[in-house]
Amino acid sequence: MSERDDLLASVASEIRTYRKGDLPEPTPEHVDRWLHQFTPAQ
Repeated sequence: MSERDDLLASVASEIRTYRKGDLPEPTPEHVDRWLHQFTPAQ
């Protein structure tokens, strides 16, 4: 696993209880898609 993959998995794990039951449990792929909405400058 790459460092980026490890970080994405870590973030997904950290936020997994946010609005539990209201939202699907986050995955590393979801976190990656979410991050891609920002520009490098942001």
